[in-house]
Amino acid sequence: MSVGYQYARFRWWDAVNIDKLYDELKTQFKVEERKHTPVEVDASLYRNQRDELIVQADTLIGHLAMFHAVLSQKESKPFTQKDLDLRKRVLELYPHERPSPFPWEFSHEPEFKTES
Repeated sequence: MSVGYQYARFRWWDAVNIDKLYDELKTQFKVEERKHTPVEVDASLYRNQRDELIVQADTLIGHLAMFHAVLSQKESKPFTQKDLDLRKRVLELYPHERPSPFPWEFSHEPEFKTES
């Protein structure tokens, strides 16, 4: 079994509204919400940014959080039209290939095939 497509994308300044995105994506994809349960003492800078959506197309899965998204496949398969639709939407929402404006930690998109 070969490892499939894996690609990370980022937003820098403004967060994605996870609840609004859930409502948008659930009409076309299988979407699961993962809500963070707050704890009494949490000193993390990211304590309010842990909620995410797991969005599944045909072969492509997206883990979408407020400032980053990871697209992946369990095994390498050609993208279907539904996979391409998810990829396109994620690239629109998360326009950057690196986690900050500083010039390091690039994430390059791997090659992929599409169904004929």
